[in-house]
Amino acid sequence: MKLSMGEHSELTFASVDLDEICDSDLGDIWAQWLKFERQHGTEATRQEVINWCMAAEPHHSPVWEFFAKDDKNVGKGTKEILEIVVIIQ
Repeated sequence: MKLSMGEHSELTFASVDLDEICDSDLGDIWAQWLKFERQHGTEATRQEVINWCMAAEPHHSPVWEFFAKDDKNVGKGTKEILEIVVIIQ
């Protein structure tokens, strides 16, 4: 999955080939990336990470799986699980 983010904070990823650096199925990585963007990025970059995460539909990683499989979160989508994991991490 080749991602190109355009101009934003110099601390954010300018261009990322996600498959080369990590498995896009790992939800905890998406949460960490969104957390980073919330601290250093722009609203546009945060929304891009959310959109990419939703497209990737992650299912694995310890924290992600714990909350995705919790009975309280039945029926919640990728975006909702992402928001929960970002807060926890």
